[in-house]
Amino acid sequence: MGASLLQRLTKWLGFTRRSDPEREDWDQAWGEVQPREATVPLRGFVTPRDLSSWGPVVGATVSLPPPEFKDRVSPENETCPLCGALTTGGERHSALLSPNFRNGLGYSAPVWVHVSCYDRCGPSSKRVIPW
Repeated sequence: MGASLLQRLTKWLGFTRRSDPEREDWDQAWGEVQPREATVPLRGFVTPRDLSSWGPVVGATVSLPPPEFKDRVSPENETCPLCGALTTGGERHSALLSPNFRNGLGYSAPVWVHVSCYDRCGPSSKRVIPW
C-alpha cells in the first residue's frame, strides 16, 4: 500500500502517529475482534485504486468493528461485497473487509454488509488490525 493511501486512511480515522495512545487502544480492541472468512470472489467490491498489479483476491475476512470504534468505520459504497446487492433499506452492518491478494499483500476497507451475509461467513483464524 502506498504511503499516500495509508496517510489518507489514518487521517480519515483520526490517527496521525503510530505512537498515539489512542492507536494503542485501537490495536488492542481490534486484536480481540473475531474476523469471519468471506467467500471469494467478492461481489461488487471496488478497490480504492488500481490494484491489478497485486493479482487477484485469493481470500478475505470481514470484521465488525469494536463498539468503541464503530463510529470510525463509515462505508461509502452501499453494495454488499459478499453478495453484490445494495444494502440500503435492509438490515446491515458497517464492517471492515480485508482482502488478500495473490502477491501476499492486503489491506482493509470500510464496507456495508447485509446481516444475513455476515452471518453466513464462518469464523476465521486470522486476526486483522487495520491501519
